[in-house]
Amino acid sequence: MNATWKAYNEAGIIAPDSLSDEGFTHFSFKEQVYSTIQRFFPEEDVVVLEIDPAKFDAEVKIEDLYQHGYFPHVYEHISTDAVIAVKQPQDFLNL
Repeated sequence: MNATWKAYNEAGIIAPDSLSDEGFTHFSFKEQVYSTIQRFFPEEDVVVLEIDPAKFDAEVKIEDLYQHGYFPHVYEHISTDAVIAVKQPQDFLNL
């Protein structure tokens, strides 16, 4: 199990550094996942958390991210109960 996912799972919430540093959690649409990982996390042990937005109350805002396209953002922590699957980056390679 990825160390970050393990920590989130133990805490019961998803609250990455970006939530405190930038005020929101970055998400990607499935077509964006692989390229996002390659751009920002090429050397890291990454797992992809598939989230069901119906399982949390926070608003999902679709916003332009620095001229790189539109990405979903959530401005509060999310319960790990919203995670419906844990996947590997290569699962998104040919989307």
